[in-house]
Amino acid sequence: MKRTPTRIVAGNVSELGRQGEDDTGAGSKGSEAFLESRETDSVLAICSERSVSRDSAAAVVPRSNLPILEFKVKDVGSERTRLRGVVGDWAMGLTTEPCSNRSMLTRDPNGYLINVYTPIASRWIEPDDP
Repeated sequence: MKRTPTRIVAGNVSELGRQGEDDTGAGSKGSEAFLESRETDSVLAICSERSVSRDSAAAVVPRSNLPILEFKVKDVGSERTRLRGVVGDWAMGLTTEPCSNRSMLTRDPNGYLINVYTPIASRWIEPDDP
């Protein structure tokens, strides 16, 4: 597994992204629902409360101020099989998200969400309105 961006949930993704650009000079790209801000060796992902509520099967509590730890893997299905004996409770089963990732969520012993994912496309998929 490769650790990737830390993700936070924001009430206003664009506003927080602009603030980050102003504060750090780092560029960001994405949409109103999800963006990534890249600095030299680190990436901060910011997603909207709406996308979390819709895409993460209510696993995330918006405004809890807990980051989501992200791990990119070659095959998320194989990782789920490998982790079956280790992870007792999945916060979200295998799901294809609008950001073009196949993902699953669990929690560490402190309650932090861990997102294990495999990119399935190189573009953002605009979700349908609920």
